[in-house]
Amino acid sequence: MNTKMITATARKTLDGSMSFPEVVGQLLAAEVEYYHVDYVGLRKTFYSAEGDAAVTPINYEGLPPVAAEFDTAALRADILDSQRNNQPYRDFTRRAMEAGVQGYFAFLRGKRVTYFGRQGEQHTEWFPNAQPAPFTEQDIRAAYAKPRTGADFPRLIRDLKALGVVSYDHLLETGSNIFRGKSGQSVILANNGPAVAVSPKPNLELLKKYIAMHQSGQTNYPTLCGQAGEAGVDKWTSDLLTMTCTYFDKAGRKMHLELIPDGEYKQWQDPQSGPAVAGNRIPVVQSNPSPYTDQPKRPF
Repeated sequence: MNTKMITATARKTLDGSMSFPEVVGQLLAAEVEYYHVDYVGLRKTFYSAEGDAAVTPINYEGLPPVAAEFDTAALRADILDSQRNNQPYRDFTRRAMEAGVQGYFAFLRGKRVTYFGRQGEQHTEWFPNAQPAPFTEQDIRAAYAKPRTGADFPRLIRDLKALGVVSYDHLLETGSNIFRGKSGQSVILANNGPAVAVSPKPNLELLKKYIAMHQSGQTNYPTLCGQAGEAGVDKWTSDLLTMTCTYFDKAGRKMHLELIPDGEYKQWQDPQSGPAVAGNRIPVVQSNPSPYTDQPKRPF
């Protein structure tokens, strides 16, 4: 990192002679990936992608203590005043502290800022004009309209993540899905799958059998839905941040957890028989294995 450029940029930020877009440009040029503003310790820490760090002081005098309560409305008004009216950074700092902000992280490549309160509250604001467009029902249906088997599941997950989906629930009795986005957006799709009967008697071993069949490409999505209902699954939740799929029974109890594969599938070859078995695939796992002995199987 260019610490001389960072120090000069931090100084100009404090004296109000540099706008936020200019600050971002200078810090990126200095190879800063993100920085942390600490209103309790009155300092800023700048980090590079390689883990290097540089610290500069916040040397304002007469600042208030950080309020105990996190006031999101006051914080957003403070942010908007800076964006629209170019309020001085000192005034922004004072108002943020009065709104209960103990510090924030500014992610330059991620184009967003996350503010934190004293009790763990947080609020994220995108840089101006950087927030992704919200996904629509048509976007989701287009992703699902592509022909899929269980072996195509990683590709579907990538398509959904590209739209901004962070998690979704599939409700088997209605065939509906609830998709959730990064900013709290949710889209409900009725009839996104077949409505199936759900057995009141959960059968974990049967569920594992059907998942294995599906992930090897032997069944399609509607077939899996019917088989999961037969095994007592009422809904499943796919978390695209933790890359897990969790199955629940009608009582809301967790039946099973599967890791969503983050690699591609390849043809499986039995070391005993030699040639590959058509339609049977296993994932090429790119992440590190879990340190736990009783780890969920990958994939689904």
